[in-house]
Amino acid sequence: MVAIELPHVDPSSLKLDNGGQSRDKENEAVSAPYSGSFSFEEEVASARKSGTGPQELPPENEPYKPPSLRTLSIQSYTSSSSRPSLSSEPLFGERFASEHASERQPSEEILQHKPEQSETSFGQMVRARLEREVRAREEYTATTEQFKYGRLQEAGLLRLQWIEHPSMSDCPIFKSTLTFDAFHQMIPSGNVRTENIASDMEDYIVGLGLPNEFVEHVEESVYRAFDYTSVRGEMQWVGRTGPGVIFLEVLESKKGFPHISDITLAFYKRYFPIDTLKYIFVCIVVQPETLNFVRDLLYPANSIPWPNDKPQAWSLGTPEYEALLGTRIGKMVAYTVLGGFNRGTRRIKQILSWPTAQGFVNLRFDIEPSEKEPPEKEQSVKTNWDDSSSSDGPTVSEQSMPRNLEVHGPEAAKFL
Repeated sequence: MVAIELPHVDPSSLKLDNGGQSRDKENEAVSAPYSGSFSFEEEVASARKSGTGPQELPPENEPYKPPSLRTLSIQSYTSSSSRPSLSSEPLFGERFASEHASERQPSEEILQHKPEQSETSFGQMVRARLEREVRAREEYTATTEQFKYGRLQEAGLLRLQWIEHPSMSDCPIFKSTLTFDAFHQMIPSGNVRTENIASDMEDYIVGLGLPNEFVEHVEESVYRAFDYTSVRGEMQWVGRTGPGVIFLEVLESKKGFPHISDITLAFYKRYFPIDTLKYIFVCIVVQPETLNFVRDLLYPANSIPWPNDKPQAWSLGTPEYEALLGTRIGKMVAYTVLGGFNRGTRRIKQILSWPTAQGFVNLRFDIEPSEKEPPEKEQSVKTNWDDSSSSDGPTVSEQSMPRNLEVHGPEAAKFL
């Protein structure tokens, strides 16, 4: 065995601080800002008086009683009114006669408490986003003296006037100049193929004068299917075009890509003259604002059960029609009309809606020539997708306009 000689330490050079740890006198200058100007004995006395420092030990003839445990106030992440988590409760209840820790029992309240499962940060983000959407929707659709469906209807009415009245100079939408070839260069991996329309849409084109190839058994379809998706998924356009009709199925376009309305027009004009366009179908709408408005507000407000397989027609000039044009999907179709035709030459006659089997909604926009076509007016050659601002616009005739909405300049920007 090897004996190790320890260095001699002078006890007088050591001093105990509040935490019971030894501290060299030479380090007191560094610790002075934290201990203040009091001596150690004064600090201990002050702490004992305030109840925050070490307490005097009880006399020998009195049994020992442990200090009461302090409960921390822990705020729940999910709700300010929810019960504190178990970690914020005292760990033990009242002590029994014995002083052994093994006999300390948790209280009945703690035993019955089941702490709520904490949400992940992603769950909190989703919840917060949904709450913001609900508040925004309630504010946007709040009934006013002038509008049954609030700002949603107000936005749709403004777009109607942009389409119907070429004299409104504050319309920010111009004729679209995007071509299919130019767009294909952006996403060369996209493809176009000859394909029939979806079988579940067959019943909805009967009576529209569109080619029904399921009945006619043609050898080569006149419909074209487009599937364009960018590498990172920032842009996606999946749908079909045919003589007089466009079927929109999957749509997504973020900053840096053309607007959906410009892409839609470029695809249609690739094979058909724009003047032949009569119908725009938007299939399986999952866009939150549009879906929630139709399902949760439009149908209940008109005592229509949901789901209901029967298509509901909303005619030009009604509050429901105007509110539908105020939605995001209505805005996109309004862009298409404004970007594809001279203002005042086309109008959206009616909008049809019907639920899908999955609980979503299909929409159909019927386009027709205006009753009185104004003289053609030269418009600025400017692509919508090059413009940093967005806008909207559908169509209406004067006799169907029960009122006139005067919104110009910066005020109109809130509806873009």
